[in-house]
Formats: sequence, C-alpha cells, structure tokens
Amino acid sequence: MDRQYKEVFPSRSELDLHYSEAESLQKHGNPYSAIRLLKGSMYCYRLRYGKLVPEAFERTARLLGKFLDQYSHKEKELQRLTDPFGCWDPSVLKIKSNDFAYALDLSSDFSYLFPDQDREFSGEDPDFLWQVHRFYKSFPLEKEPDTWEKEYRKSSEGLLFFRPDRIVFTIGTTLHFHPQAFDAQNYYKIWDSLRGINPRTMREWNYLRKKEGDAYRTDFNYVSPDGRRSKIVVLEKFYLRGTRGILFSLAYPLRLESEAVKIWSRFSSSVVVE
Repeated sequence: MDRQYKEVFPSRSELDLHYSEAESLQKHGNPYSAIRLLKGSMYCYRLRYGKLVPEAFERTARLLGKFLDQYSHKEKELQRLTDPFGCWDPSVLKIKSNDFAYALDLSSDFSYLFPDQDREFSGEDPDFLWQVHRFYKSFPLEKEPDTWEKEYRKSSEGLLFFRPDRIVFTIGTTLHFHPQAFDAQNYYKIWDSLRGINPRTMREWNYLRKKEGDAYRTDFNYVSPDGRRSKIVVLEKFYLRGTRGILFSLAYPLRLESEAVKIWSRFSSSVVVE
C-alpha cells in the first residue's frame, strides 16, 4: 500500500482492481477502508461517465450498499473514517464529502495524514464534534528537529496546524449540538480554541489576521523548542451551514509563498460548498 493517499483514494485507471481490493480489505477486518475506497470508486465513475451507469458502477454500488448495511450500527466510525473520500489521477486529487457537502481539487503530489492512525485528529466537545484531515508537501530543512513530528500531532497548547518544513492543507469539520451558539461571523473562534490561539499566544507569536476577499490571511512568528524562528502564513476559509461547519486552511513558511499561492489558487477555483 502507498501510504501517501492511494490506499484511501482510488485511481481512475484501476477501478476494477480497487473493487477486488475493497473485498479483501473487508474480509481481513478493514471494513472502513473498504467502504472509503468504494465511495471513492463511485466518485471516479461519476466523474468519468456523468449520468451514465456502466455495469461496473452498478456492481460497485451493490458492494458498497452491502457493506454500509452491514456496519450501519457503527454510525460514528463510518462518518469519521469514510468521509471525505476521493479520486485521483496523475494530474489532480479530487476530494468530496457527502456528510459536509463539499468538493475540491488538490495537486496529486500531496501526501495524506491518516486519521485512522491517530485518534487525536478528532474529538468531542460538550457542544460539538470535530475532526481534521491533513494533506501536506514536505520541504525538509537542514538539521530538522526530531521533536517536530510529535509537536505536529498535538501540543499542550492545542491542535497544531502548521510545520516550518511543510505546506499543510487542512480540512476541519464540526458537527454542532447547539447551532444557535455560533454564526458565520464568530465560527472561527471554535478553531482558534482548538488550535491554542488565545490572547497570550497571539501576543507571543505576533499573530496578525486580516480579511482578504472571502478568505483570511494570518502572519505570525513561530519559535520551535530548539530556538529556531520561522515566519508562518495561514490562509483560511470558514463555512457554517446550520449544524455543520467547515474550515479550509493552507499553512506554510513564508519562504514557500510562491508555491503556496498556486496551491491556494487551485483550491479556491475548484471548491464547492453546498
């Protein structure tokens, strides 16, 4: 298995192979990986054939329906581990969510951090459930501190959303029990809290956020535990639709801005939130 993302997002050119792969995954105790793979295969067929329904599409739909029925009592796991799903070819990685009704395009050379490998990528608050999915491109620095890997997963301040050696694209979602507690104007405060952004850290980091069109740009200074200082930029879009909220963010060191701008432009021109 390719641990970048090709285990979870099927290739348009190998859908028959992915059907057999899904059967094997389910048989060997990996039902959520199988379901996610089949959802992605269905998406690939839709992208390729539109409203046409080839026989292979119907066969895939039947197997997916069978697995969904078999694990329907595992609603929370199905949501956490099988959505979003995707489809890729050498030119593009297409991501789609049914639960949160969005779709977007990324460059196919991103790697994917697997939520089913680390439960700290999701959590439950008294007022909402949250989850993050991360895609990244690495640009290693000399003498890279080995502590970054642990920091990136989680710190004492909150859920980190950047690394000085990577461009990180994050999809964050929240499902709210009390929708009246937040609106489109203050929804960002949820993610500030989860990420450890508060008056103290804003002062320490010289954290400056400003609105640019329908997005936000934040610049701040980050000092790693070994004393290394980095200028970090974060671009963000927030959506709140009833009880469901979405964060899209791209975080990168300022030295990689030209590359990051291309990634953000591709995402912004493709993203659809219903």
